[in-house]
Amino acid sequence: MPDSPWRLDSSKCTECSACERSCNHGVITCSGDGAKGLPRQRDDRYCNSCGHCVAVCPTDAITVKGIRAVEKGALPTPEMLENLFAFRRSTREFLPDAIPEAVMDKLLHAARLAPSGCNNRRLGYQVLSGQAEVIALGRSLDRMARPFARVLGNSMAQRTLGLVNRGFVRNLTNQNMIGGMNSLLDKTEGWKDGDKGDWIALDAPALIIIHGDPGASTPKDDAVIAATFITLYAETLGLGTCFNGVLTGFLNDFPGALRKVGIAKPRKVYSVLSVGYPDTKRVAFKKGLVRD
Repeated sequence: MPDSPWRLDSSKCTECSACERSCNHGVITCSGDGAKGLPRQRDDRYCNSCGHCVAVCPTDAITVKGIRAVEKGALPTPEMLENLFAFRRSTREFLPDAIPEAVMDKLLHAARLAPSGCNNRRLGYQVLSGQAEVIALGRSLDRMARPFARVLGNSMAQRTLGLVNRGFVRNLTNQNMIGGMNSLLDKTEGWKDGDKGDWIALDAPALIIIHGDPGASTPKDDAVIAATFITLYAETLGLGTCFNGVLTGFLNDFPGALRKVGIAKPRKVYSVLSVGYPDTKRVAFKKGLVRD
């Protein structure tokens, strides 16, 4: 099949049929068409480029476009992984230091290793680098949110808007949004443009905004899994992260907010990470936590 991303080098194939056994969709068969024992694709429309056939082939006879096979290296011990899980904390105090581009590339590479529903891989990653740019975005969203925060602070307004129960208004009147709006007023009372500080983006030197196609099979799950891969890998690089649910909601819910970060509808933001080097002079975690 000339347009298929799947290729076989028959000179390397040992006809072991491991690829056929690994193919969850039954796309690969190892018999027929006058090439007995050699694998072929029955119908490449059902191949989702999962790479199982590449991973099981002992002789590198199969290649799939966009996938590179690597040799299995040493794996962390269970104790090492548990230690990583226990010591990872959400970071909300960052140094202003920029994250080098090569380090950011490593984080995005980790995200691309994450699984996705039906191997659909339709996530996008928008990186906002530089503390000044991140703070500017946070303060811009703060100005957009403040009028709604004042309205939603009134219980009568909450009930009235709740009757609309549609689109943007429905999102505004859910209890999480109301709680966030009340928190906004408490945290930023008396702030004026130009004041230092950004409670929305946490003064981080970078944001990783993960967005997806709402028509994909599991876009939210895919984004959260990819973000988790980033957060765990970030720990090994000395970086701190925080899942920024407030920013995720604001980018999706406020008209025009997605344009500020270069994302076009109908795509949606499913996860945002504030990322940077932790300010350990302000907050230094000494111990991990294990929950019962």
